[in-house]
Amino acid sequence: MIGDSLASARVAVIAAVVAVVAVGGGCFTDIPDLTASGAEAGSSTAGSGATTGGATTSTSGTSGTSAAESSSGGSTTGSALSSCANLDTLFACYEFETFDGILYDSTPTGLFGVQQAVSAAPGRHGKGARFDGKSGVYVAHDASKFQAMLNAFTIAAWIKPAAGNVDQPRGILDKDGFFTLTVLDAQDGKFEVTCSIGGSVALATVSAAVDTWIHVACVYEKDFGVTVVTNGQVGGSGAASALVGDDSMLIGNDGPQASEATAFLGVIDDVQLWRVALSQQDFCTAADLGC
Repeated sequence: MIGDSLASARVAVIAAVVAVVAVGGGCFTDIPDLTASGAEAGSSTAGSGATTGGATTSTSGTSGTSAAESSSGGSTTGSALSSCANLDTLFACYEFETFDGILYDSTPTGLFGVQQAVSAAPGRHGKGARFDGKSGVYVAHDASKFQAMLNAFTIAAWIKPAAGNVDQPRGILDKDGFFTLTVLDAQDGKFEVTCSIGGSVALATVSAAVDTWIHVACVYEKDFGVTVVTNGQVGGSGAASALVGDDSMLIGNDGPQASEATAFLGVIDDVQLWRVALSQQDFCTAADLGC
């Protein structure tokens, strides 16, 4: 999915990996900016009639409308939740199909990063990234890019938690001071998924066995606050006010200082960042959510 023009940039980033401090934290400001490297957008595309959703709230009802019925001929944003679609509203997307030390963004945003001690595993779609407690996936802060998410955004991922995500929440996606999406094994056949924005926390509980795929998402809109969504079902919500901050973004851990105590154990796939607040219909019309 990434063009040959990335070859020289790949060498530069792998060199940067050597200089990065291990999972205990470190500075990533020296990671090269690959925005102009010729990265190609994902091969999956949506029709010209794609629609985006409004803010999700805890009072939203479940929609039974199919993707074909929901607009006048185009697919909904939700139908792209399983892949990196070529949509303007998709800010960044990580498919974890390549494991050479670089975290590839399949969108034109070019929000690339670094992978450390992450291995390939069967994913929800194609390959996924296995996190073993010592893994590190980092994206350097870029204020000019993250500002596009300031007023509204959705962060989403497929996760397959292994045994051991206990004692305290484990980070799925974190940009400390902006957003934090975590999971905790309640050890009773349920997982607690939380999203924190600006000190406000939204919580959802989802029934699932260990080593089962769960779709998790956090939806934010300035005038409506934060809502957590699991497998397309709306969970808790609350007022919130987002600030972009200046910390690096972590996948598979909770910042600002990543540690084994907050490290996610299991497989993560299809991490997406949208610069819009997706609706419940957007989630439920995704082909494999079945809600």
